[in-house]
Amino acid sequence: MKKIKDMKIEVDTTFRYAKKNYNEVMELIEKEHKGWRLPTHEEFIDIINRGLFNDFWDGKHDIRIKQPFKKLEEKSRVAWFDAFSDWVDLYCVRGPQDSYPALGVILCREIKK
Repeated sequence: MKKIKDMKIEVDTTFRYAKKNYNEVMELIEKEHKGWRLPTHEEFIDIINRGLFNDFWDGKHDIRIKQPFKKLEEKSRVAWFDAFSDWVDLYCVRGPQDSYPALGVILCREIKK
């Protein structure tokens, strides 16, 4: 786990919950990692730029993030980043039922004072 004091978050970059759909992931986070959550798109970009999750570039780790668009969140659309050595895609209109072996999560939470 890594604390990012200027962002006021702690990050756990353990890749987990692959092959689970969005609802299963959120239930597991609530049950097994109380107080933790999906990173926002800004947080995830900063985590990557700081070199805290270099496995992201191997093409085998797509990461779910908090849906950045309220309108899409209201329509139950989920978001994730996908990357391979020299490109990155942000998907924001996928269904919550989507799951596959490379789609998982890393977690973050606010740093307690």
